[in-house]
Amino acid sequence: FADRAAAGDYAAIIDSGNHDEIARVAISFNVMQKKIMETFDGLKSEFLQRNQIEAALRESEERIRSAFNSSPVGQILITDTGIVKDINPVAVDIFGYSPEEILDQNVSMLMPSPDRDKHDGYLRRHLETGISTIIGVGREVVGLRKNSETFSLSLSVGKIEIGEHVSFIGSIIDLTEQKRLEEHIRQSQRLESLGQLTGGVAHE
Repeated sequence: FADRAAAGDYAAIIDSGNHDEIARVAISFNVMQKKIMETFDGLKSEFLQRNQIEAALRESEERIRSAFNSSPVGQILITDTGIVKDINPVAVDIFGYSPEEILDQNVSMLMPSPDRDKHDGYLRRHLETGISTIIGVGREVVGLRKNSETFSLSLSVGKIEIGEHVSFIGSIIDLTEQKRLEEHIRQSQRLESLGQLTGGVAHE
């Protein structure tokens, strides 16, 4: 029995009339108990380690989400097919939609034509060739609000790769006020130039 039990045969029967066998069984039992405890300790250590890793991942995810939501610029997270998976409060205010109206929709809904019609093609070409003119580069584009108003915005796109999973995050700054200020300055400069011209003619 002792040899069979030590080998893991728990269906073996003890010969109760054999004292040497009982002694050997006791030794085998102690060996098995030690193995069981070692296995248990290993599983417990693995379980604790896994919990620690999961806790660290949750904490990291919470920090990332906090940074995403509290960013002073608009942030939109999309899949490799252009579907919106997350949007922060600033971007919600910029475009005038509620999060529920944008989430799980194609991000092209926030663009006027012809960009709206070409956007998915841009994504496919980038994924197929790796070539992109916008990843990591800020540029000025035109956005479309819910009320159908078009406006200038600064867009910078970052690429996120985790294993084979690819997503993109767009950072957006509404340039409406900046454009209004620039136009006001141009108007003032034109008026100033006109005033100088009129003054010069009057002196002649």
